[in-house]
Amino acid sequence: MCGELAAGSARLTATEIICALDNCGHPDAADRVLSELASPSGPLAHRGAVMACFRKVNYRHFDQRQLKALVRALHDSSGAGPVGDQVDPLRRHLATVHPEHARALLGRGTNQAPVRPAVRPVDSRLPAAATLLAAAIRRVTSRIRAVEPDGVCDTSVPTALVTEALTCPVFDVRLYAAFLLAATPYRAELADAVAAELARPVTVRHEELAVPLLEALRILGDHRHRDLLQSLAVAPGVPHRVAYAAVRGLGHVAADHPAGDFLRDAVAHHHAAWLRGGDAVSAATLESLVYALGMASRDDLLAEIRAGTDVLPAARTAAARWLDIPGHRRASALL
Repeated sequence: MCGELAAGSARLTATEIICALDNCGHPDAADRVLSELASPSGPLAHRGAVMACFRKVNYRHFDQRQLKALVRALHDSSGAGPVGDQVDPLRRHLATVHPEHARALLGRGTNQAPVRPAVRPVDSRLPAAATLLAAAIRRVTSRIRAVEPDGVCDTSVPTALVTEALTCPVFDVRLYAAFLLAATPYRAELADAVAAELARPVTVRHEELAVPLLEALRILGDHRHRDLLQSLAVAPGVPHRVAYAAVRGLGHVAADHPAGDFLRDAVAHHHAAWLRGGDAVSAATLESLVYALGMASRDDLLAEIRAGTDVLPAARTAAARWLDIPGHRRASALL
């Protein structure tokens, strides 16, 4: 049933639906996850499959046939696309749990499963992202003392959550850590600290640094941080995955208060980028923009996308899904 619900490249909840299979030990659930990993019905379902694999590997849900299929899919993956940052951590995680496959996953020179790194390997021409990330974490966590200035309160838990939210290689662990932080008195201070890190030009140049910060801001941020997200979503020279992460935040941070014609301009900007490159990240960015349009109740732009003949088909389908939701349901969901 989960597989049927997730089918369709524009299913808005495909990530959650496929992810729900991570706790199911039935062989059919493992087959469905592997199917979405190797030949995804859409980018959201693909994200769900990658996320589900981490736990299914831990729970030993894959039999030998399925395990070989998983190893083959990860070996053949280029690591490109909107969830490319999860492919290498999954390879390393699988190699740790099943060291007999480490050589196939990590190369001929591998004799044992390596320790999982906190961040992805980075471009050697740039400063080490891991070093920059460690410094960013120190600056962000220092803001916790602004809420507990007397030093009486033990801040080890929120500090650990900040570290998890910004460094864990598993997307949904970062997400859950951010949700926990959002429920604390530290939310506003931490959101401002994360935004301050994203305002640094060096941060934006490093996907490994900017993407987890943007994911955290998507949960912690409010209307004060909307302008920053809008700027990063369309600024020239911003790496594709960084722009994608910023666009994903547009549907969550003050989503019902877009500035002026920004959303129209953003659609035009990313539509042109997709026409030029046609890559998976550009396509996923357009689909995420459709989500932002729906959350902003921009039916005019949704209708234009649905009617466009040269628009990404998945974006057209997603726009049609939004427009098909009865008005009273959409209004109640946005309250």
